[in-house]
Amino acid sequence: MNPERFHATYLIETPLDPARVAEVMAGEQSCGTFTRVQGETDELRERARAIVEQVEILGQANQPTLPNAWLERQGTKGPWHRVRVHISFPVDNIGANLPTLAATVAGNLYDLGETTALRLDTLHLPAAYRKCFDTPQYGVAGTRQLTGVNEGPLLGTIIKPNVGLSPAQTAELVAQLCQAGVDFIKDDEVCANPAHAPLGERVSAVMAVVREHQQRTGKTVMVAFNITDETDAMRRHADLIQREGGNCAMVSLNYCGYAAIQTLRRSTSLVLHGHRNGYGAMSRHPLLGISFQAYQAMWRLTGVDHMHVHGLQGKFAQSDEEVVASARDCLSSLTDGLDDQVMPAFSSGQWAGTVPATFEAVGSDDLLFMSGGGILAHPDGPAAGVSSLRQAWSAVRSGVSLADHAKQAPELRRALDFLAADSMITSHKTKLAFYGDDFTGATDTLSTIACAGYRAMLFVRIPNRKQLADAGPLDCLGIAGAARSMSEPQQTAELIATGLFLNQVAATVTHYKTCSTFDSSPSTGSIGRAVQILKEQLDLSPFVPIVGGQPNLGRYCVFGNVFAAFQTGGAAYRLDRHPTMSHHPVTPMHEADLRLHLAEQGLKKLGLIEFPCYKLTEAEFDAALDRTISNNTDGVLFDVGQAEHLKIVGKAIWQRAYREPLLAVGPSSVAQALIAHWKESCPGTQQLKTAINKAHDPVFILSGSRSPVTARQIRMATSYQHIPLDASVLSYGNHAAHDALLAQVLNGLSQGKNVLAYVSSESDQNRPIAASVLAEACGQFLSRVLEHSNLSRVGVAGGDTSSLALKALDVWGLSYIGQIDPGTALCRIHSDLPHLSGIEIMLKGGQMGSESVFEKLLSPA
Repeated sequence: MNPERFHATYLIETPLDPARVAEVMAGEQSCGTFTRVQGETDELRERARAIVEQVEILGQANQPTLPNAWLERQGTKGPWHRVRVHISFPVDNIGANLPTLAATVAGNLYDLGETTALRLDTLHLPAAYRKCFDTPQYGVAGTRQLTGVNEGPLLGTIIKPNVGLSPAQTAELVAQLCQAGVDFIKDDEVCANPAHAPLGERVSAVMAVVREHQQRTGKTVMVAFNITDETDAMRRHADLIQREGGNCAMVSLNYCGYAAIQTLRRSTSLVLHGHRNGYGAMSRHPLLGISFQAYQAMWRLTGVDHMHVHGLQGKFAQSDEEVVASARDCLSSLTDGLDDQVMPAFSSGQWAGTVPATFEAVGSDDLLFMSGGGILAHPDGPAAGVSSLRQAWSAVRSGVSLADHAKQAPELRRALDFLAADSMITSHKTKLAFYGDDFTGATDTLSTIACAGYRAMLFVRIPNRKQLADAGPLDCLGIAGAARSMSEPQQTAELIATGLFLNQVAATVTHYKTCSTFDSSPSTGSIGRAVQILKEQLDLSPFVPIVGGQPNLGRYCVFGNVFAAFQTGGAAYRLDRHPTMSHHPVTPMHEADLRLHLAEQGLKKLGLIEFPCYKLTEAEFDAALDRTISNNTDGVLFDVGQAEHLKIVGKAIWQRAYREPLLAVGPSSVAQALIAHWKESCPGTQQLKTAINKAHDPVFILSGSRSPVTARQIRMATSYQHIPLDASVLSYGNHAAHDALLAQVLNGLSQGKNVLAYVSSESDQNRPIAASVLAEACGQFLSRVLEHSNLSRVGVAGGDTSSLALKALDVWGLSYIGQIDPGTALCRIHSDLPHLSGIEIMLKGGQMGSESVFEKLLSPA
């Protein structure tokens, strides 16, 4: 590198000639202007001008990233070139003047008329020029020396006196954290000198307990007091900390400014902990602002000792790759031959479980690892939380997995057991979390949310940390269960475990998703029992809304009574007179009035909002609903007779849930109602456009449904080889008979045929078979088919069959692909097994789908 020039690279977007725009950039920030001025000679220009070293074309866009009135006035059109520009600047233009250096590399360039986007990407300084500026007084080595932490990371946490803690209360918390064994404690960035905890009083109170801890244990805990203020005040605050025996001050870099931090550095011997709050405004867009490499290069010239980089798998917007690159930048010297490293500070969502990724990615433990919940939320207390962090770092530094090390490290084991799922629940506030009491209904809710443009994932079981991470940020998180077919003890065990997880999710609305015909009884799949269990597990509002219809499936609730179409598009029957539901083999519906039906299951005090109320004024409706809620402690049933009712119901639920999270009950119309309100109150989310491709490989369908609707669908499926499955053989047959059925299916698939295997009717069997036994047998059979074939698309018919079929597979999640029929979605399987991951699967309830639904699975319209 030329010792007399520093170098910067930029990412720009322009519809003009990129080489000419690069020259404009170089001239604008050195010796150029739009016209020559008096006294401006060629010799002066040659000495002072910036030089365009390289122009690299990266691609182009059809639309500009940012508006540009200058280009619009000239009528300039695209395409817009994406370009990397490398420019070098003379050191002598600036001298050892950091604010002017920043103004040169990141000043008027952002306003240039020739560009529609610009980002300062890198900044590199010659060694001689770097030495003109301050270097860290402490950095990594000095911080270790002051705290006595000679190896491993410094473990720290954050206190938030801005929530209203007095100086005495803050000191009490600091004493607890010192006792727990932390190395470092910092103030929150928004708490500097509040009226309820003045900095002078807070420093005095906190340092008293820190000194007492040091005298008693010999351990020095570093406390970073936030002294962000105007320059002279910061110098006074720093003097106060030193008088009290402190050794660190925190400053909000962006809002103090380069010159203020330089002045502070030269006037105090405290460690300077640099907080980057506000950096997101400069960095969130990849074609605007300033990258962290260039950002930290300039701030390190002020002499700070620590810099924030956020954390892996944390709550902020930065990717893990960006966090890692930021940490490595901090741990790299700005120039060769100079030790000017600063200590990277990791924070946001950090706990024992993020330690392996941090150590592997950064390749060093020369860092501050700050953890709030990972310490304070440990089930055995803060000291155990600190121990779990130390044990995790000990494991990774020894090359041992956390799981293996946890066998002999009880604090780490408890952290992994209790904090794993909670830590990965994204900081993006989950709007809706649901438990589906059968699989086919759960996929209907998944498709409802996903089609509306919201991020959704349906988990087949309670997810672990990795599965939550793979799913990413979610607006809607679902658990596909099988409670509809469970006995009371089975259902209780299932929902207690689910409730513990959903309590960690802390969604605004938690939804117990029922069948649209409310299939249940006091002994099987009791909805009333489910409500009781979940209310015990979750800290929710006493208001429990129950949505009573789903018009898009031909399900209607009028004056509390449910009516259902016999098949898609057909006539509707009251449930107790429905051709199928009144004779359901597991939960026959003998009562259409949902208040009476659910009262048998323990929900005896249910109110009703009848559909004529939806014509009231908003104030009248709210008053009527509030009266109904206050007089009915077990819940409120909402009529839904037509789709227009859903928006009113959704608004009523969401407005109350937003004040206090609540449990809602009902079919996918709960999600439909909420979405209808969200779309009106906060427009912008786009409807998901989906297209299901034609199947190019053989398709396999397994039907365990005994519904007459499914029977007609099977008869209409003329593109398939039909293979009847003997229910007795499936459920109780010997291995040879079972293998013979499997061979018949696999033979048809190997010949390129679509195969539809269906359980023959109950009347053909030698003895009755329990529905749950048959459904489980179907699941085992499907598992064997998938294990011995190479299928890319399958279908399963029957609610209970679908539930238990996926239970038999090692599948952890489903994501939505598209809709085949109302209530019948095509999903993608997520599994850790290669032969299952990526398979497309249709899960269809017995009553769902048009007569041609199986044909549509082959070639959707």
